[in-house]
This record gives sequence, C-alpha cells and structure tokens, in this order.
Amino acid sequence: MIVRHLADLARAGRVIDAPTWSSRRLLLAHDHMGFSLHDTIIHAGTRTPMWYRNHLEAVYCVEGRGYVELAETGERWDVAPGTVYALDKHDRHVLVAETELRLVCVFDPPVVGPENHDEHGGYELLDPASGPPAPPSAPPRAEVTDEAPPTPRATAADDPYASRTGDPAGVAPRPDPSVWDRAAKGPLTAAQVERYDRDGFIVLERVLDEEAVAHLRRDLDARVAAADVSAPTVVAEPGSDIIRSIFDVHRGAGALGLLAEHPTLTGAARQLLASDVYIHQSRANVKPGLDGREFQWHSDFETWHVEDGMPRPRALTAAVMLTDNTPWNGPLLVVQGSHARYVRCPGRTPDAHYLTSLRAQRYGTPPKEALAELIDAGGGIAQATGPAGSVILFDSNALHASGGNLDTRPRANVFIVYNSVENRLVDPFGGLAPRPPFLAERDPVPALGR
Repeated sequence: MIVRHLADLARAGRVIDAPTWSSRRLLLAHDHMGFSLHDTIIHAGTRTPMWYRNHLEAVYCVEGRGYVELAETGERWDVAPGTVYALDKHDRHVLVAETELRLVCVFDPPVVGPENHDEHGGYELLDPASGPPAPPSAPPRAEVTDEAPPTPRATAADDPYASRTGDPAGVAPRPDPSVWDRAAKGPLTAAQVERYDRDGFIVLERVLDEEAVAHLRRDLDARVAAADVSAPTVVAEPGSDIIRSIFDVHRGAGALGLLAEHPTLTGAARQLLASDVYIHQSRANVKPGLDGREFQWHSDFETWHVEDGMPRPRALTAAVMLTDNTPWNGPLLVVQGSHARYVRCPGRTPDAHYLTSLRAQRYGTPPKEALAELIDAGGGIAQATGPAGSVILFDSNALHASGGNLDTRPRANVFIVYNSVENRLVDPFGGLAPRPPFLAERDPVPALGR
C-alpha cells in the first residue's frame, strides 16, 4: 500500500510551481499505478492556456470558482466544487480562476515528476527512467501531533533572525534599521519619519476622502457577500463560519484593486525602505460587530522570515481604515519601540502551519517574559485609532495585536504589505515548504510607485 501526506511532498521534491499554478504530485510514474495524481492550486485571477498533446487529463474541482474554455470554439463551462471535466481529445483550452481553485488532476500516461509546462502549455513525454526514484511511502501514523518532524533550520549562529528552532526563546538585537535612508524623499515629513523610527508606527489621518472610502467599502462588502468560506484565501473566525479575513484583495478590478498603488502609500513605503517596492501580501480584516475576535501578539517579520524566507525586515504594512477605528472596536495595538528588537519564539513550526494560524496563531507568538520586557523597555502599548480614511504605517518587526470588536458595528481595515525589491524571498529559514502566493508573493513583479 502507498500512503502519502500532502505536507510531506515539498521535502520529497514532488511540488512543481509555475506562475499561475502549483502542482503537488501525490502519485507519479514510479509508483506504477498507471496514472499520476496531482493536487493542484490555480492562483486567483489568472488565465492558464493548456494543451496536453501527450497526455489525457481528468480534472475534479474541490474548491474555488472559475471556468474552462475551449480554445478552438470558445465554448465555456463553469468550474466549481463538484465539477469534473476530462480532456478526452487532447483539447486545447484555457482555465480561468476567478477565485483560487483547488483541483484533483489525473494524467495518463503518468507524469514522471519534474515536468513543467512547455511553450504550448503541456508536458513533454518523459521516460520514467529519467526521473528520480519514488520516495518511500509514509509509515502508518500511530499518533498525530502538532509538532513537525525535525528538519534543517537556521540557528542564531548563522541567522540573526532565527526563531522557532527549539532553542530558548528571548529578545535579541535587530541588526537592521527601520528607516533605511533618512535622506530618501517622499510624502512623509522629517517629524513623521522620526516618529516611525522611534515607535515603529505612525498614523496618517484622513489620507482618503469620504467618497474614496465609500467606494472601497462597497467593493469590500461585495467581496465579503460573494466570498466562499471554504476558499483558501478566505479565513473564518475561530469556531464559526463568520468571515475574519480575505486575502489577495489587491488583485482584480474595483476600488480595492487600485488602492495598493495610491501615491501616499507607495511613496511612504519607498521613502522608509529606500528602494522600489512590490506587494508581498494584501488582506482585508473584517471584524464584525461583537463577533470579531482578537489577534494575538506577534511580529509579522518573524513569520515571514521563518515560514516565507524574507531575509531582512525591510518591509512595512499600510493599514487603511475603512471604518472609524475606536478604542472599543478592536483597533491595532502596538508595543512602542518593539520593532528595534527581535523576539525569538519558542517551539518548532508544524508543516502547513498557515492552515490553522490564520484563524488562531499558536507558533510565532512571543513568550510572556519577552513581551513584558519590551513593554517595560519602550513606551508601553499604543492604540492606533483614527477616522475612516486614515492609514497606519507600521514596521514589519513591530509587535502588534488587536482585541475583539465590542461595538455592534463592524471594524474593517485593508492591510497592504510592501517589501523592498532588494529583499525578495528565498527559501523559508524554518526549513518548511513555502506558503501559497496569496500569503507570500514569490514571483518577480513590477515595482510600484514609479
């Protein structure tokens, strides 16, 4: 019997990534089943032309929404959970993902392993002898735990930002600056730059006018209404189906698709990071009245370094308030000055940690002693409040959290993460498989703000 687990495929060399898709290959030619079996993610908002001249393929959709279109005739069929389509005539087609699609794909003859799309959008017919031998199947699991098996991880000896290594947790110096060049020009005043450098965040009030905020709210409300809570880019509140977050909000049409290129946001990011920037991640946090839950203390950079491979904290987040942020509706809380130190967190990260951490984070949260040390050493805990249309800029390493929404009205903020083009992602420093692109953009993209 062959038994494998999705979380083990990356270390076994069975994950192939392309600009619009990621193929997790569960069964290959060396398994001698007569077919190959793939669990494939098609990224939201993409069009993928395909023509499998050498293979027959059957596709079953388990998550997401899109459509498949025949290239020759233009005939189109919707693709949604429960849909199967089979390319019984080696049909040329285009697959369009309106949201992220998760597909189970079967190929005959079986794929060997390293194949990626050629210029026609298909696979070469490889000799099975040319591929790597199949890795051993996983043994039966007598016990299921949250801990990942030991894998090579960076240590403090060779990585100043090592974390979750199993070594003792604690507070370490941050060797990199938060303002990368004080002479860089941009929309921020010298006083604002100084405050950002000192506290790790600033609030810019009323960057957007009421009309712009109204457009953004309508776009977000429409996306929330249409969101499928089972989609990977949609996160529900713990223990419910109430929407907590929607990722990849900068993609697609509408007001949210334009927000990331607002000149004040891109200009401030380029000024503080002293380089061109690109979007590492975007999301909307929708805290429904009374139902919106808290977010625990954490540093974004700690997660991005360990789980995504961000080399240095040369990134920042612009949080755009689409509603008033008040002391009682769960505003962003920041430990002032915490960005100037780095907290090494305890434990070891389980594989595919993001599947649970986006609802409730257990790994990558600072120990109580480290949090207390930073609160006492800095200016305490600050609330980032302001009227709708205001923007919070905060350093990627700043410790932050938010409480639950005690108001009866929602609190909605859009978070856009700008990373320096000189700080592109490498392999995750925690020895893990990379997270999906909607959490960590890995492909080269045009710089923003020029």
